[in-house]
Amino acid sequence: MMIGYVRTSPLEPDADLAAQRAAVTAFGASKVFMDGELLTDRQRARDAVLAFMREGDCLVVQRADRFARTPAELLRLVDGMTRRRLDLVVMSVGGPTLDTRTPGWASGALMTSIRGIAAWERAVRKEKQRVGIRRVQALGAYRGRQPAINAQLVRDLARAGLRPAQIAREMKIGRTSVYRVLGPGYKVAPKPPVPRVPRVRREPLNPAVIQTMLRSMGVSEVARSVGCSRTSVYRLADYADGKWR
Repeated sequence: MMIGYVRTSPLEPDADLAAQRAAVTAFGASKVFMDGELLTDRQRARDAVLAFMREGDCLVVQRADRFARTPAELLRLVDGMTRRRLDLVVMSVGGPTLDTRTPGWASGALMTSIRGIAAWERAVRKEKQRVGIRRVQALGAYRGRQPAINAQLVRDLARAGLRPAQIAREMKIGRTSVYRVLGPGYKVAPKPPVPRVPRVRREPLNPAVIQTMLRSMGVSEVARSVGCSRTSVYRLADYADGKWR
């Protein structure tokens, strides 16, 4: 299915929108989507178009700036569409046409130029960011990203004897973060041995006593009174003179 996408702006006349619609329709688009004027509306409309498309569909836009703001954004969108097996046709990318349906489009001169421009833009942006950070650091106003985990509290809890899993539950973080803060030299202290409770040897039950109690009590009551199971009560009730009946 061929799908068209047009974008309008409050600074552009309606004639430009009509020209975009006419261009994508003439190219073969059977359904045309138009987004809103605001940036958030544009992003939502574009996401709606991509969510509407299915494997094998082709999206047609008149110009690259109608679909993406920067070359890096255009590459990201094209890569995502390629993974979903969707095609894209940009009727004009500064002159030539970008058509992902043609063989070898990814290694073509146009895509190589776009990738080079995107890499150059990223390098310029990172350099400007580094220059700005150095300028603010010189003024003593840059402190960097604040840590999300209180490392000192993690170390204090570890010294107090808490194990990494307990520290993670207490601070609501992952155990990997706890180990990262404690460092490679940290060793988990072995668990303290569980003291063994000596088993109290119980005196054997007297069959005569059980039989006497059964004359006025039920089996369950006798079992609770002497601290044994009902099965033992039944067995002792049938025992007389040291022999089984």
